[in-house]
Parts: sequence; C-alpha cells; structure tokens
Amino acid sequence: MQDTCCERQLNDSELVALTRKGSMNAFDTLVERYRKSIYRMARGMTQSHDAADDLSQETFVQAYKQIRQLQNPESFGPWLRKILVNLCIKQSKKVALAWLEEHEVESPESPSADAERSMVRDTVRNAIMDLDPAERAVVQLFYIEGLKQTEIADALGCPVGTVWSRLNSARGKLRGRLADLIS
Repeated sequence: MQDTCCERQLNDSELVALTRKGSMNAFDTLVERYRKSIYRMARGMTQSHDAADDLSQETFVQAYKQIRQLQNPESFGPWLRKILVNLCIKQSKKVALAWLEEHEVESPESPSADAERSMVRDTVRNAIMDLDPAERAVVQLFYIEGLKQTEIADALGCPVGTVWSRLNSARGKLRGRLADLIS
C-alpha cells in the first residue's frame, strides 16, 4: 500500500481502485477531499449542524459500503453527492422539524436593520425548507453549491429536463411565498 502523502496526489479513480483493494488510507484521502463540500451541502439542505454532521458521516459510511457498486470511478464526486441527496430526502421531514424547533426560541435584541435582515433570512430559509425535498435538493445544488444543471442531473440520477422542471417549480413556489419580500 502507498502512503497517504502519495495518495493525495492520485485522482479519484485511482483512489477508488486502491480503496477497492483494501486501502483505508486511499478512502481516508477521498473523505478528506470531499468532507467540507459534503458537510456544506448537507448543512444547506438541512439547516442544522447536527443533522448535517450525521448525514455527512452516513454518506461516507454508505459510500465505503457501496464503493464496489460504483460503475464509473471518475464520477466519485457526483456519486457521493447523490448518496447525500438521497439520505437528505429520506431524512427531510425529521430535518425540517428539527430545524424549526432549533430556531423557535431566538432573537436577542439587535438594531432594527439586523432584525430585518434576520427576519428576511429566516423567511427565505423557511420558504426553502417548505419545498418538496426533491425541489429543495435542486435549489441547494444550483444556488448554494453552484452546480450546473447537468452536474445536478448526475448527482441526483435524473434527466436534465427533470432538474430544469424542479428548479422552475421551486422558483415559482419561492416567488409566491416570498412575494411580500420582493415587492
């Protein structure tokens, strides 16, 4: 087995191959490479540190268990995001309730501008959390993660047209829910 220093220089496909041969160092390198982006994506989808942390860890556990099923090792990143999105969708109702409970008691005294910004941010977050989990995932990947529609389609395992449709539907719902803020 190679050492961690050398494995950091390998691409995802090579690291997947080494992981399949039993190298935990190779998998650790993949985890380190994707840890922050997976957490950030989970946090954006759940709005909860604890849920994001749990979902991130579960994503890597599932990836390790299923790594032999990955048909295209070059697409490890999109495959990993797809695992996370699927876990987030399964947990969406619990995550939404946890987020709402976490943010019920809040709002220390602040100047009116800060209070208004906080209200707008909370209103937008609530509107996003009210979306269907599939639409919420597309909004998160497109607007927060900055992925292109083709990359989102790969991550979600659906056609680009479906991504476009979900994004349009989500935009319409958000426009309606946020009409008071827009006008």
